[in-house]
Amino acid sequence: MNIISKITGLFGIACFTILGYDLIQVIKNNKSVISVYGLADKVVTSDRAVMSFKFTENGNDVNDLNEKLLRSEKVICKFLNEHGIDKKEIQEDSVEIQDNYYAYYYENKKYGKMPEIRYKITKTLVVDTNKVDILNSLQSKIADLLKDNVFVTTNIKYSYSKFDDLKLQLIGEATKDAMDRAKHIEKVTGCNLKKIRNLSTGKFNILDGSNTSADGESWSDGENKYKKRYRVIVNVTYDKD
Repeated sequence: MNIISKITGLFGIACFTILGYDLIQVIKNNKSVISVYGLADKVVTSDRAVMSFKFTENGNDVNDLNEKLLRSEKVICKFLNEHGIDKKEIQEDSVEIQDNYYAYYYENKKYGKMPEIRYKITKTLVVDTNKVDILNSLQSKIADLLKDNVFVTTNIKYSYSKFDDLKLQLIGEATKDAMDRAKHIEKVTGCNLKKIRNLSTGKFNILDGSNTSADGESWSDGENKYKKRYRVIVNVTYDKD
């Protein structure tokens, strides 16, 4: 009687699930090897955040538009300072100028009329800080800028700077988990597992910190998550008698 037959005889086919995998899926059996999966995960709070503030002015006089942009910039900087963001953490990222007359003459002259407003100027300020809690809380207060006639669009990205250390820790924990499962398989099946033939690590997944499901995203796609659940699965293959 092979290993799978013994397991199904003891517990019934698909009678329980380990980490979202049926036991029959977890244990890959042939005549010479057994492969076991191990999992580890941990929830961390991001320790760095980058938030952009984009604001736009439209008009026909460049000097007037520049003054309006400077005013909006001062209002935004004051808003940030009042909420605990230092001046040195605020940087000017970019200024984009769109000349609608240029677009008209070189692209749309035959298809439309001369635009009434010539210039659209967009400026972006960026806050780069380790004051993650402050920046995270500001998202609900952006509407306060409307009181000063400043209209902005924002985007925030979070990161965790100690990921390399965490990665090593999780690989170790997942490997131990796989080995513990292998010992359990030895016990319930009576087989004798010998040396490790192969150990492989799957990709790191990242989920929202409150998410405990098995489905995640690639770890590099977790920039919008304030709290992150890092998860890794390893596969350990043993030789057996």
